[in-house]
Amino acid sequence: MRYVKTHVSLGGRPTGEPFSAPVYTFEGSGGGRSVYLQGNLHGPEVFGTALLTALVQEFEKWDQVPGTVTIVPCANPLGVQETAYNTHLGRWNSKTGLNWNGIFTAPTRWSSREEERAYYAQRLISARSIEERLEAELRSLSSQADVCIDIHTNCRESIEHVMTLDTMSTHFESLGAPVHLVQTDEKLGNSFEESHYHFTPEVLPEDRPWACTWEVSSDGLMFDIDVRNRLVKLLNWFAYVWQFDSHISAFKPEVYWCGEHLYATDSGYLAWTKRAGEYVCAGDVYAKLYHPNSVQVEELKAEHGLTLIALGGVVAVTKGDRIAWIGYNP
Repeated sequence: MRYVKTHVSLGGRPTGEPFSAPVYTFEGSGGGRSVYLQGNLHGPEVFGTALLTALVQEFEKWDQVPGTVTIVPCANPLGVQETAYNTHLGRWNSKTGLNWNGIFTAPTRWSSREEERAYYAQRLISARSIEERLEAELRSLSSQADVCIDIHTNCRESIEHVMTLDTMSTHFESLGAPVHLVQTDEKLGNSFEESHYHFTPEVLPEDRPWACTWEVSSDGLMFDIDVRNRLVKLLNWFAYVWQFDSHISAFKPEVYWCGEHLYATDSGYLAWTKRAGEYVCAGDVYAKLYHPNSVQVEELKAEHGLTLIALGGVVAVTKGDRIAWIGYNP
């Protein structure tokens, strides 16, 4: 199947060369749900680009797709080029300090999809900064879709998980992620995923777009076997979206209503006693802090039951540093 390739323009380098992100669109022919997928919004999270490149290759083999699919493998070509000492940076804009996945502001709640699309069409005209331009371009594309998935990776060691609204969790079970972190639309942040939830209560759930963040793996090394595994999961999810007979029902994920960071209680050298994905009972030790100045070892214990979702990569920490991402139910 042929696709249409266009580019999202994001301005240019100081030397004049343009910055742009390729967009691949497969036009649907069967009236199925339209889908938007993007990866690599954060510079270090390159897994999504590889996965979506493999998806483009897969769809090229198909005769047709039931619903239009728009794919942006590398949503942030500026961030992915920021490297130092053989390490990817680019989670934040190095010039402004802004998190690339915290720029999707929506100051109002829309009463319809048409109002949402009009808002971002206007943003395309008024955008000045690189962050405003990126927000307007990506959301103008995703506002045309019925379903949106933003693909990320998380920390040095992470288990696969999905973040979405509580009312949408079932729509993403077929991705096969073992953990879902869910929220209501009462308190929304400025992430790409959350920017799709800004609708008034009068807009029925069936008239809202489905959206999620899919944390597919850890940052750092990428293995082809993992890319292929996630591609199989993604195709299974498409079978659910388009109601193919080949759809394989997913197992029910562990659902957590609270997702938050763990912070270092003191300065020292962090050594984990638990791995990502493990459940930690209240009072159990999940890590130790080695203090070279006092030659003491401090045990870090869970205040309540929790699951370690992702473990940070910094070993030498100071008090208050984020060291992990956890999930739990109050």
